[in-house]
Amino acid sequence: PPSGTDIPRYLNYFFITFLIYLVAVYLLRSHSKPMITVDDTKSYATQTRGYSNKLSLLILLTLLMRLPFLFANPSPSLSDDIFRYWWDGKVQSHGINPYRYAPNDFPHKDLKVEPHSMINHPNVPTIYAPFLQAIFYISYSIHPSIMGIKGAFILFELLTLLFIILWLKKQSLPLTYFIIYGWNPLVILEIYNGGHTDSLLGLLLVLTIYLYQSSKKGWSLTTLALLTLTKYIGLIFLPFYYRKTSWRYFLLYFLIIGLFYLYYYDANMFTGLITYGRYWKYNSFLYRGLFELFNHEQIPKLLLGLLFIGIYWKKWWAAYKDDSLFGKSFIFIMACVLLFSPVFYPWYLVILLPGLVIYYSRSWIVLSGLIYLSYIILIKYYAQGVWEEDVFVILLEYIPFYTLLIYDYFQSKKTAH
Repeated sequence: PPSGTDIPRYLNYFFITFLIYLVAVYLLRSHSKPMITVDDTKSYATQTRGYSNKLSLLILLTLLMRLPFLFANPSPSLSDDIFRYWWDGKVQSHGINPYRYAPNDFPHKDLKVEPHSMINHPNVPTIYAPFLQAIFYISYSIHPSIMGIKGAFILFELLTLLFIILWLKKQSLPLTYFIIYGWNPLVILEIYNGGHTDSLLGLLLVLTIYLYQSSKKGWSLTTLALLTLTKYIGLIFLPFYYRKTSWRYFLLYFLIIGLFYLYYYDANMFTGLITYGRYWKYNSFLYRGLFELFNHEQIPKLLLGLLFIGIYWKKWWAAYKDDSLFGKSFIFIMACVLLFSPVFYPWYLVILLPGLVIYYSRSWIVLSGLIYLSYIILIKYYAQGVWEEDVFVILLEYIPFYTLLIYDYFQSKKTAH
């Protein structure tokens, strides 16, 4: 992984790798067959053995892709978020609520040891939700290092791979489809180099939908509670369980959330989150476009909020009438959350990519590569200390994505008729 001045070379390597990935996905989807096919010329045992060998080889290659990062420098190259995770775990290990102080305001100077200086936005209290804080604390307690923190999210990513395969089996889809997620360079780099928390979000999303589709809707609601405690946006999916499961599980949902918030409660609990919502802006096509049009920060949020409410109502009503649409609606709404947000970092896609294994979308797969162009901002930042987005780069990311998205939408309508 590169340092700041290596960004152009890094992007070249990334896109070469991503093109290879696209070819692999295309070949996979073009030639994949159900897990076991009916072929009178071959015995069932022969067919089963051949498929298992192919699946085992693909799993082995998937693990080998991740192996070099376990021996590399644990410090990330493109994001410094993990240093905040480390800090939140560290202060908890000393019996201090992570929401109480911003790192620069921390009164115990003896705890401000390296890599304290690497923490981003040190004047802002932590934005991370209570379940993540518990993960930071447990990880730091096991091994008080950057690699100790990163190891937890690597484990969650590996568990995501496992449950994706189980989910594919549940849906009677080729198990080899798991490489749509497992071989995506964005997933590997953002988790194994960046150590981002979104691997936990991806795991909880898979579990929530998988359990629901396995007629375990109550347990699905329980994992949704953990998803909500990991990223607050999980709360918007609660109405999807209306009249679908026992009221006892709703009580359990609120009990789990209540206990975590009670344990971590502090007057500054939402200070960092409010600051994030008010001031953070990055790599958003829709928000940026509306902002340039109206030259006002609140109008884009209002318009996108109203549009989101309309889409949400339509998807919720469809899933309410047809239970089989739960998973597809869940993924669609999560995709809208990403697109409508004023902030869209590349690693945010990690939560959505597991769903694309089942609900495949060419446009979103393409975006998972194009979004890496947003890292061009680091060239000027590392050289001059200036954080300034280039509108041309945003257009280069999103115009191909929206073009393909709209084209596929109309093609699906034509096929349906």
